Order: sequence, then C-alpha cells, then structure tokens
Amino acid sequence: MVLRTVFDCNYQVNKDLGKEYHYIDSESCKEEFARCLKTHFGIYENSLATDCFGFIAYGVGKEVIPLYKGHQNLILSNDGQVFNDLTNK
Repeated sequence: MVLRTVFDCNYQVNKDLGKEYHYIDSESCKEEFARCLKTHFGIYENSLATDCFGFIAYGVGKEVIPLYKGHQNLILSNDGQVFNDLTNK
C-alpha cells in the first residue's frame, strides 16, 4: 500500500506503507487522535495542528503521518488503483 499526498501545486509525495496501515481520524477515534496530535505536534497549537484531521499509522504503529485539510490523500494498492480516498472534503 502507498499513501499518495497531492498538494495544491500538484506536487506529489508517495510513501510506502507496507502491507498494513491504520487510519486515525478526529471524529471516530477521538482519544487516539488526541494522543497522536500531542505526540506529533507537542503541546503547542499551530496552523499545522489545526489543519490536521487524521493520521496514518504504519510499520506496526511506529511511524505516523499527519493528514491535512486541503491536500488530496489517497491510499493506492500495489497495482496503482485507488484503494481508499482519505481526502477531507
């Protein structure tokens, strides 16, 4: 699985997630989201923390990637097809 993030200027970043990932969103996983938010951004409020709506955890939970409003976030299967669209609309 690959996380493809597309930014406003059409700049793309692809991150290999391996075989398994976990989606942690601010609505359905509130406690885990708050823990990830504090771990990733610390105790400081900033615009990145405010724009973050979820996280992708992979590598047996050792790696965490924040997902931001305004970016297109796609999980792609190994054949390049969209498996899951995690874009916050």
